[in-house]
Amino acid sequence: MIRSGQLTGLFEIKVKVNEAVKFAEILNDLPLAKSARTGQPFVPTTYPIVFWQKAEIPWLKDIGHLVHGEQSFSYKKPMLTEHTYYVEIKLVDVKEKEGKAGKVVWLMHEMYGYQDQDKEHLVFIGKTKAMFRTGRGS
Repeated sequence: MIRSGQLTGLFEIKVKVNEAVKFAEILNDLPLAKSARTGQPFVPTTYPIVFWQKAEIPWLKDIGHLVHGEQSFSYKKPMLTEHTYYVEIKLVDVKEKEGKAGKVVWLMHEMYGYQDQDKEHLVFIGKTKAMFRTGRGS
């Protein structure tokens, strides 16, 4: 059952420089800016969207096609390549709407990225809105 408040387990992501560069190439966002202190490249601001591919999200298992809607990211500090982050995704809201082609379900998620497993140092919050259909035409 899909209900708000569900949370994935905390999962670990190692951001590799070559993967961040490939992502930036697709967005035509090269060269990557670098930290003045460490010289390490910063991760493109929308890069955490790829973390969804590494997450196990139980409430999305049997819904069929999911259509991505909106996304936004806010940062407490920049993300650097060659660093490990600890991430979890929370389903914050579920809205259902009846339409001609069946019911449309909108899911609002928040992704939290931390520097540590204890979740004491928040790096970013990503918000994502997605939808799927149930019933006729799904």
